[in-house]
Amino acid sequence: MIYDLHTHTTASDGKLSPTELVDYAIKKGLPGIAITDHNTVTGTQEALEHSRDKPIEIISGIEISCDCENKVKEVHIVGLFIDHTNPEIKKIKETNKEKGKIVAKEIIEKLKQLNYEIAFSDLEKRGHFGKPIIAELLLEKYPNDFENRKDVFNKLLGWGQPAMVYGKGLSIEETIKIIQKTGGLAILAHPGQLREYDDYFIDKFIKLGGDGIEVDNTYNYLDNAEELREKYRNICKTNNLIASAGTDFHEVKDYSDLGDRGVNEQEFLKIRHKLRYKKVKSVGAIIHNDNKFLIVKKTAANKGHWDFPKGGIKNKETDEMHALHREIKEETNLEIEVQPNFYEELHYKYINKKHDYDKTVGYYLAKPKTKTFETKSNDPEEIEECLWATKEEVYKKIKFEDSLEIFNRALEQLKLSI
Repeated sequence: MIYDLHTHTTASDGKLSPTELVDYAIKKGLPGIAITDHNTVTGTQEALEHSRDKPIEIISGIEISCDCENKVKEVHIVGLFIDHTNPEIKKIKETNKEKGKIVAKEIIEKLKQLNYEIAFSDLEKRGHFGKPIIAELLLEKYPNDFENRKDVFNKLLGWGQPAMVYGKGLSIEETIKIIQKTGGLAILAHPGQLREYDDYFIDKFIKLGGDGIEVDNTYNYLDNAEELREKYRNICKTNNLIASAGTDFHEVKDYSDLGDRGVNEQEFLKIRHKLRYKKVKSVGAIIHNDNKFLIVKKTAANKGHWDFPKGGIKNKETDEMHALHREIKEETNLEIEVQPNFYEELHYKYINKKHDYDKTVGYYLAKPKTKTFETKSNDPEEIEECLWATKEEVYKKIKFEDSLEIFNRALEQLKLSI
């Protein structure tokens, strides 16, 4: 079960439309893909709408061209789980398109000196100015000189070739900030392409607050691909970064197909947890056992009202699950087993004497690990009472409507009638 987190559609330089890509991913049996078109999100809505009620998850994404500092051919940063309706994300298309036009004109001039002539107006007709589109035009005009698009790059447009031009784009710092501002995760794409400058750009990316590295990609052109994949995974572990992966799919090729590279379900859930941790400040659990549910009465936070156990994530905690298990242990003295396929967020405005701010609590569904247990709090100054309540008692004792809404969804998950 592979999630391919780097794909392209006809919205940029891919060969399949967003609808076709979704259908192909379903045919391949993939549980999810990220749509990461170059500098645009215009294909995302079509993919999301077409995937509705289908057995696949579409992750809203983008691949943004960044300033390469004239060190490498280009630097790309992938944004995952972004808000594709955000105006700043949409603006990137026009900003980088203008920079792309400058690069395209420089390439066309170099090609002319090499006796290969293509017209800038042909790029304008297609609405894209990237190197893959230039390669396609060269293939069409000079079919006897090139076998395929890869051959064009190997002979003219690729690293160290006579028509190569350094890429232009937003600064790495600005790109990271825009992605994170729209609720997404900033991932350094295919660092293997950065060759001897990979450590330089990875170090810079980390210092500027990037979220993760694309540790696995279709590196068919590199002899040391496996060595690099291991290196990037170790960097992620050492620096507590997300380890993302994807094929960088544009079309089916003899050496690469959709889903050949990506993350498994467990790795994907870790990425989701990382995303939640960036915005969730508290965690809680609906703990059930034999059709009864654990509720607590907090003397401090809820002023004596009943609710499901929850608590804040501490600054030193970098993992949401660790915070959840610690909090439940402190409040109820229980060791719990978190159940899959349930996660709900409760959003509310927290008001005290000094501050007024929005707060998000992430709720999970869990069971006690042992059959015999007692609900004795480890924090008697805060927890007044713990109670195993029936469904009817939960409705009677808990007065918070938002908590009860999440409780109803948990009952649906457990297939218990509301």
